[in-house]
Amino acid sequence: MTSTVPVDDIRLTLPALPEYGRLVRQCAAGLGLRRRLGFRSIGDLQLAVDETVIALLDDTRSGGRLRLVFHVTDDEVGLDASVHGPDGEPRPLTDAARERFETLVGDLVDEYDVDLTTGQISFVKRAPDA
Repeated sequence: MTSTVPVDDIRLTLPALPEYGRLVRQCAAGLGLRRRLGFRSIGDLQLAVDETVIALLDDTRSGGRLRLVFHVTDDEVGLDASVHGPDGEPRPLTDAARERFETLVGDLVDEYDVDLTTGQISFVKRAPDA
């Protein structure tokens, strides 16, 4: 994020299992409401979070932790997310996961970055009038 306003960081570390996706989605919606995002923007944010979790859990390997950091300012919500295996090492993303994410999320958020090597997905959603 390139913002110079104060940022609140909210960190979540969860088991790398799809059933925790709903929790991440609800967290994103709550943060979006607190930061003046409209309902359409919150819906976009929730879809972006869903696709982030899907991309990160695209791998068939089990175990590990889903690590998420929401970066929240007065008018935007950002997310950095990755999965780390039981050994603590980040899991790289597949090209297919990256392509799906970019295709489905590219138009929903204001900025995004996908790092195949570190397996990190980052994005920012701003309030429409920001």
